[in-house]
Amino acid sequence: MTTVNVNLDDVEEFEPLPKGTYLCRITNAETKDSQSGKPMVRCEAEVAEGEHEGRKLFFNTMVKSKEGKANYFLKRLIEALGVEWTKKGFSTEDMFGCEFMAIVGQHEYEGRIMNDVNDYLPPS
Repeated sequence: MTTVNVNLDDVEEFEPLPKGTYLCRITNAETKDSQSGKPMVRCEAEVAEGEHEGRKLFFNTMVKSKEGKANYFLKRLIEALGVEWTKKGFSTEDMFGCEFMAIVGQHEYEGRIMNDVNDYLPPS
Protein backbone atom coordinates (compact mmCIF):
# COMPACT_ATOMS: atom_id res chain seq x y z
CA MET A 1 0.00 0.00 0.00
CA THR A 2 1.24 3.50 -0.85
CA THR A 3 1.09 6.45 1.54
CA VAL A 4 0.41 9.84 0.00
CA ASN A 5 2.43 12.39 1.95
CA VAL A 6 0.21 15.50 2.00
CA ASN A 7 -1.46 17.61 4.68
CA LEU A 8 -5.10 18.03 3.62
CA ASP A 9 -5.80 20.48 6.45
CA ASP A 10 -4.44 23.41 4.41
CA VAL A 11 -6.48 22.89 1.22
CA GLU A 12 -7.92 26.09 -0.24
CA GLU A 13 -11.66 25.89 -0.83
CA PHE A 14 -12.73 25.86 -4.48
CA GLU A 15 -14.11 29.21 -5.58
CA PRO A 16 -15.42 29.52 -9.17
CA LEU A 17 -14.38 32.50 -11.25
CA PRO A 18 -17.00 35.25 -11.38
CA LYS A 19 -18.93 35.44 -14.65
CA GLY A 20 -17.07 37.61 -17.13
CA THR A 21 -14.54 37.81 -19.93
CA TYR A 22 -10.94 36.79 -19.24
CA LEU A 23 -7.73 36.76 -21.25
CA CYS A 24 -6.60 33.13 -21.03
CA ARG A 25 -3.68 31.02 -22.25
CA ILE A 26 -3.96 27.34 -23.25
CA THR A 27 -1.69 25.24 -21.01
CA ASN A 28 -2.81 21.81 -22.18
CA ALA A 29 -4.95 20.39 -24.98
CA GLU A 30 -5.56 16.81 -25.98
CA THR A 31 -8.10 14.71 -27.82
CA LYS A 32 -10.21 12.34 -25.76
CA ASP A 33 -13.44 10.46 -26.20
CA SER A 34 -16.50 11.76 -24.37
CA GLN A 35 -18.55 9.44 -22.14
CA SER A 36 -20.66 8.66 -25.21
CA GLY A 37 -17.54 7.72 -27.20
CA LYS A 38 -17.49 10.82 -29.40
CA PRO A 39 -14.17 12.66 -29.96
CA MET A 40 -13.61 15.95 -28.16
CA VAL A 41 -10.75 18.33 -27.42
CA ARG A 42 -10.11 18.63 -23.67
CA CYS A 43 -8.46 21.93 -22.76
CA GLU A 44 -6.82 23.47 -19.73
CA ALA A 45 -6.26 27.22 -19.68
CA GLU A 46 -5.10 29.75 -17.14
CA VAL A 47 -6.19 33.34 -16.70
CA ALA A 48 -3.31 35.40 -18.11
CA GLU A 49 -3.86 38.77 -16.42
CA GLY A 50 -5.80 40.69 -13.84
CA GLU A 51 -7.13 39.89 -10.39
CA HIS A 52 -7.62 36.20 -11.20
CA GLU A 53 -4.29 35.66 -12.99
CA GLY A 54 -3.11 32.06 -12.72
CA ARG A 55 -6.57 30.61 -12.03
CA LYS A 56 -7.39 27.53 -14.11
CA LEU A 57 -10.28 26.81 -16.45
CA PHE A 58 -11.04 23.35 -17.79
CA PHE A 59 -13.36 22.82 -20.75
CA ASN A 60 -14.18 20.34 -23.50
CA THR A 61 -15.24 21.05 -27.06
CA MET A 62 -16.76 18.32 -29.20
CA VAL A 63 -15.03 17.71 -32.53
CA LYS A 64 -18.24 17.11 -34.49
CA SER A 65 -21.84 18.22 -34.20
CA LYS A 66 -24.77 15.83 -33.89
CA GLU A 67 -25.09 16.08 -37.68
CA GLY A 68 -21.52 14.83 -38.12
CA LYS A 69 -20.08 18.17 -39.29
CA ALA A 70 -17.24 20.03 -37.61
CA ASN A 71 -18.43 21.61 -34.37
CA TYR A 72 -19.15 25.35 -34.50
CA PHE A 73 -17.53 26.02 -31.10
CA LEU A 74 -14.38 24.09 -31.99
CA LYS A 75 -13.95 26.32 -35.04
CA ARG A 76 -14.54 29.43 -32.90
CA LEU A 77 -11.88 28.26 -30.44
CA ILE A 78 -9.31 27.46 -33.16
CA GLU A 79 -9.95 30.81 -34.88
CA ALA A 80 -9.73 32.71 -31.58
CA LEU A 81 -6.39 31.04 -30.84
CA GLY A 82 -5.06 31.79 -34.33
CA VAL A 83 -4.24 28.12 -34.90
CA GLU A 84 -3.91 27.15 -38.56
CA TRP A 85 -5.85 24.18 -39.89
CA THR A 86 -6.31 22.32 -43.14
CA LYS A 87 -9.09 20.08 -44.44
CA LYS A 88 -7.31 17.28 -42.59
CA GLY A 89 -7.51 19.12 -39.24
CA PHE A 90 -5.03 20.71 -36.85
CA SER A 91 -2.57 19.72 -34.14
CA THR A 92 -3.52 20.23 -30.49
CA GLU A 93 0.19 20.98 -29.88
CA ASP A 94 -0.27 24.21 -31.88
CA MET A 95 -2.79 25.35 -29.25
CA PHE A 96 -0.25 25.39 -26.39
CA GLY A 97 0.60 28.92 -25.26
CA CYS A 98 -2.03 30.56 -27.47
CA GLU A 99 -4.18 33.24 -25.90
CA PHE A 100 -7.90 33.90 -26.29
CA MET A 101 -10.71 35.73 -24.54
CA ALA A 102 -12.89 33.29 -22.60
CA ILE A 103 -16.52 34.20 -21.98
CA VAL A 104 -17.04 32.51 -18.62
CA GLY A 105 -20.40 31.60 -17.13
CA GLN A 106 -21.55 29.34 -14.33
CA HIS A 107 -23.82 26.36 -13.75
CA GLU A 108 -24.83 24.29 -10.76
CA TYR A 109 -23.63 20.69 -10.52
CA GLU A 110 -24.52 18.52 -7.54
CA GLY A 111 -25.16 21.59 -5.41
CA ARG A 112 -21.90 23.36 -6.32
CA ILE A 113 -21.38 26.32 -8.64
CA MET A 114 -18.99 25.44 -11.48
CA ASN A 115 -17.57 27.49 -14.37
CA ASP A 116 -18.45 27.14 -18.05
CA VAL A 117 -16.54 28.58 -20.98
CA ASN A 118 -19.45 29.73 -23.13
CA ASP A 119 -17.56 31.24 -26.06
CA TYR A 120 -14.10 32.07 -27.37
CA LEU A 121 -12.91 35.34 -28.91
CA PRO A 122 -9.54 36.48 -30.27
CA PRO A 123 -7.46 38.39 -27.72
CA SER A 124 -8.14 42.12 -27.89
